[in-house]
Amino acid sequence: MIELTDRRILKLEPDSPEWHDHRQKCFNASEAPMMMNCFPNVKRSDLLKYKATGKWPDVSTFQQRIFDKGHKFEAIARPWAEEIFDDDLFQNVICAEHDDLLLSASFDGLDMWEVESFEHKTLNIENTKDFDNGKIALYYRCQMEQQMI
Repeated sequence: MIELTDRRILKLEPDSPEWHDHRQKCFNASEAPMMMNCFPNVKRSDLLKYKATGKWPDVSTFQQRIFDKGHKFEAIARPWAEEIFDDDLFQNVICAEHDDLLLSASFDGLDMWEVESFEHKTLNIENTKDFDNGKIALYYRCQMEQQMI
């Protein structure tokens, strides 16, 4: 079992300067697939370079549109998840230390008791095929596993 210390819940607005500052100091769940070298768009070596230098590539207008659509769809889907869970869900950031590593996870929705968790992914052709076959892509699972920790 992984033992976590100094666990904190932070109220950080996604994409805010404070949220980006926090992410720079931590190993984030959304980076876990890159760390495991299974993310299709960013290699582990790129992640290490970004973490070491603090310089991430600029987000293109095309990428920003994808991110914006994802946040929009997430906001639309959260009430559906709340209906399924029969509970309110909140966007939270939880961070904790493990062996001197600061781990962090931004949750699309988490209930007050931290029992029910909601992670939204926008469907595309590839992940729709996986979902239809009862699978979740490894790069999504890596992120969600760190969230569970």
